[in-house]
Amino acid sequence: INKNIKKATEAARKRSDKLEELGIKNTGEARMRLRLWEENNLNDVTKRICPYSGKPISIRQALDGTETQIDHILPYSRTLDDSPSNKVLCFALANQEKRNRTPYETWSKNSARWEMICTNLKNLPANKARRFSADAMKNFEGNRSFEARQLSDTQYLSRIARNYLARLYPDPTTA
Repeated sequence: INKNIKKATEAARKRSDKLEELGIKNTGEARMRLRLWEENNLNDVTKRICPYSGKPISIRQALDGTETQIDHILPYSRTLDDSPSNKVLCFALANQEKRNRTPYETWSKNSARWEMICTNLKNLPANKARRFSADAMKNFEGNRSFEARQLSDTQYLSRIARNYLARLYPDPTTA
């Protein structure tokens, strides 16, 4: 775990340095945009493309935010999944076309477009590419619902907090 934290921290530092080098304000959104742009093709900077349209995204387009948007592959309103593995950087027009649907729901009936999207999935990390499948929503819901996990985690953390606070501030009526 510490190795992953160290790796993520180093990557964030490098992104901060890159933003500074480009003269762009170092914000959380700017770092996320840079991360998602990098993830559009980890191996070849010249082939960083919109996963929905197949059009190249330059670093300036990625960071200025006028032509590109951060999209939830599986709609946030249906999954409540705001993790980086559910986000891609895409052109705003493609995101508007996608609306509140999965990529499969949006483009699978257009065979040429869907084939192009599937061909480009090899450029994305596997944890993102699998979210483009026909059964992505079913798989997501089948892996224990997000709400259930959050409720369970909240219950557990509430018990820990209650016990901690009880030790710090004992009930004077029982003392």
